[in-house]
Amino acid sequence: MLAIPSALTSLLLPSAFGYTPGEAPIAQFPSPVVLHLTDYFCLLLHWSDIGGSADLMATRSGSGTFDELDALEVGANLAISAIFSAPRLERLAVQAQRNSSLPSLAQVFARLTNAVFAVNITADVASGECSTLQGGQVLALTAVQSVLANAYMSVVDTSSTGHSLLVRNFCKYHVQNVLLPAIAAQTSALTAMSQDNPQCAESIVLLLAHSTGLTSAVNAGKVFMTVATPPLGPPI
Repeated sequence: MLAIPSALTSLLLPSAFGYTPGEAPIAQFPSPVVLHLTDYFCLLLHWSDIGGSADLMATRSGSGTFDELDALEVGANLAISAIFSAPRLERLAVQAQRNSSLPSLAQVFARLTNAVFAVNITADVASGECSTLQGGQVLALTAVQSVLANAYMSVVDTSSTGHSLLVRNFCKYHVQNVLLPAIAAQTSALTAMSQDNPQCAESIVLLLAHSTGLTSAVNAGKVFMTVATPPLGPPI
């Protein structure tokens, strides 16, 4: 008797992005005049031209150096954090139950995990094309995988708030039955290759250490990293 009729739920749409409850609706489109760039914003755009540093991100590699790994984590987090927005996960958990044509939480999680962890490491390394896994690509792979795994932990972690029990439990199920097996498959492939590809040893060892460490972090069931936010510019 508590089920809400579909005719009613179809009318209860989420608020537009950026809308704050209680605010008066915009009666008309704003004048183009209000869209001008402020002096402060213009200063940020030209900060490097007036003697400031072009590297405005936080760095873990020492003052004055560009932290590539940190930049990769920020870039990955821009997309992943938007998908893992608590209100969005709640809608995904419910909407497919009402309309099967809409993506479900299971489908979104599966596509994310497959896209990030279904990397054909064996084919790339075994073919001798080690350069495809070296340098920036190795760093990018470890950064994106870490940020995604940490995002799942942000839902699973019982100390976090904002998620229903339904979403939290489903995320736990996905972690145990999809994410961890994907990491285990990657670890197994890297372990098998470590003896047969000495020319790629450095890349394999780095990725193998990453995979085994990620498994331990996920099994702990806690948020294990803090991803820096994009820089907002220098203080005035």
